[in-house]
Amino acid sequence: MTNLVKCMLPGYRRPRQQEIAECSRYLEKEMEVVNPKLLVPLGFYAIRYLFNRFGLHLPPKAEFSSLYGRVFHVQGRVILPLRHPTAALYNKSVLPQMVDTYRGIKTFLEGGL
Repeated sequence: MTNLVKCMLPGYRRPRQQEIAECSRYLEKEMEVVNPKLLVPLGFYAIRYLFNRFGLHLPPKAEFSSLYGRVFHVQGRVILPLRHPTAALYNKSVLPQMVDTYRGIKTFLEGGL
């Protein structure tokens, strides 16, 4: 688990495309050095980046939450997208589902990759 954008953005705003482009090289280097079998992108921007990077189909934004907690196998890796933790700060109703999907990481790892 790591962030796509590595710096704290002013006012907790969403990242701009230029910031994503600049920071993505660090994520690419992390993936090269660590070579993880499991990638857990947190939130829209990280998920969109990895899905585009690995050529996976992204649903329309209205259906985006359907990706959370699902397992995707691609190029010898597993991608397990999760809602970004800050979502619970703005919408407490998503917390129970978030807890379940985050627990899914442990369940998934205990079953092996």
